[in-house]
Amino acid sequence: MEEDPGGAIINMKAKDQRENLSPSRGEAMEEEAQGGEHLLLSLGGVGVPSGGESSPRSLWVRHSILITSTIGNCYDDSLHLGIISSSSLHLPLKDNVANHLQIGYEFGSGVLQWPKSKALIHPAPATSPDAYFSLHFSDVRPTNALLAETLSLSPPATSRAAADLFRFLVRRSLHPSDGALALVVRHLARRRDFPAVRTLLQEFPSALGPDTVDAYLFHLARAGRATDALKVFDELPGELRTRGALTSLVSSLSSEGFPQLAERAVKKIAHEIFPDDNICTLLVSGYADAGKLDHALRLIGETRNGGFQPGLDAYNAVLDCVCRLCRKKDPLRMPVEAEKFLVDMEANGIPRDAGTFRVLIKNLCKIRRTEDAMNLFRQMGEWGCSPDADTYLVLIKSLYQAARISEGDELMIWMRSAGFGDKLDRKAYYGFIKVLCGIERVEHAVKVFRLMKGYGHAPGTKSYSLLIEKLASHNLGDRSNALFREAVARGITVTPGVYKIDKRYVKEKKEKKVKKKLTLPEKKILKSKRLYKLKMSFVKKPKRRMRA
Repeated sequence: MEEDPGGAIINMKAKDQRENLSPSRGEAMEEEAQGGEHLLLSLGGVGVPSGGESSPRSLWVRHSILITSTIGNCYDDSLHLGIISSSSLHLPLKDNVANHLQIGYEFGSGVLQWPKSKALIHPAPATSPDAYFSLHFSDVRPTNALLAETLSLSPPATSRAAADLFRFLVRRSLHPSDGALALVVRHLARRRDFPAVRTLLQEFPSALGPDTVDAYLFHLARAGRATDALKVFDELPGELRTRGALTSLVSSLSSEGFPQLAERAVKKIAHEIFPDDNICTLLVSGYADAGKLDHALRLIGETRNGGFQPGLDAYNAVLDCVCRLCRKKDPLRMPVEAEKFLVDMEANGIPRDAGTFRVLIKNLCKIRRTEDAMNLFRQMGEWGCSPDADTYLVLIKSLYQAARISEGDELMIWMRSAGFGDKLDRKAYYGFIKVLCGIERVEHAVKVFRLMKGYGHAPGTKSYSLLIEKLASHNLGDRSNALFREAVARGITVTPGVYKIDKRYVKEKKEKKVKKKLTLPEKKILKSKRLYKLKMSFVKKPKRRMRA
């Protein structure tokens, strides 16, 4: 082992690897070994600044330097490089997890915005993305994990640059597999760049697989292009027109509000792929979610005539549709209609589950029948069902909305004891605070706010803004200002404003009655009245006779 003058110990393998590096990086490493100073070492052409505070790009470097050789060699398990600085921090490089994070950040924030990014070593200016990639990342071995990390860190307007990056990585050494192509297709489709997706599919037809087809169909349906999704499915080769692809098409179209097109596609291909209970369940759920109760019931009848039952999810979706339609037309008839459908379920041998109770409780809470919802909640054990996290959250909000604060707090404790404490996240607490502020229970909202911080959930801008506004409207300016200062100290952006105090919480000043100075005639009148009362007090009053 060698010892540098600055107190750092360099592994012998790192010294051997310096001989294979480029001259610029080898000289930088040699100067580091000799002088013991934190120099600028590059990682794939992008450097890590030294001497000052660690930049966002140096994710694992603080008071120490990680010397890396060619990134392609980093996949060898025997490679073990590192530096121990004076702070005794040893960071070995066994795996490529940190490399994926670092290089992904460099690709996502720098390369995809070429040529704005700044390189440490100033080369000749790159005139194309290929030249830029080759110049700065020529020693990187691409993998699917690196590609996924790069795309996740990419800015929003980088669809075509991401396609160019994929082509470059394929020319390097990345195998154009179904998993890699699905990542790029999903990235492009989220940005509605479907022409680029079609171009990629034409360039790499051998990489087309189930994952890519699933991503493509889902995002076409999500963008409202249901006919394009049907066309893509019809144009698929025979080996890809499988039951899984049909299920993916039906699921995408049904979830986005196109159940009729999904049913048409199923009937069209029924001679090749006969629909199973899963496809029928998706179709029934799609019709129910779209509010088309007649079509959903018709499809349930056709499925029964076909010899198999739809899944329980389909029945729960239809029950939810019944409750939603009743809420719109006549909320008082909702329990009766729901009970009719439950009887029909039991007649066909479909038992209730936790999802069934969740649908009933949610719809009862929406029409403010909290007591009926609590009775159903207590009856779940009789049917062998346990409430899930969504049921707890809906009931807690409904109890708070009904001003049953203590019961809501108790149900929150039950939820934690049932093992759903992880579902009480920042979003759930914000929902509780919003309900409590809506019913003017600001003191309890502050209590829930403190409870959220006590469980380690950092409040966001919405929570702070809502509480600051409500405290100010309740004429609690000091507490509102203290909360604003706390938000600023935590680095949370809260826009200050002028809040109007509610008249109900403004203390009106009572006017002091000033005793009027009486004139002499008024004094004489009062004196005569007092004397008359005194004189009449000595007069014997007649006794009341008892009536026979």
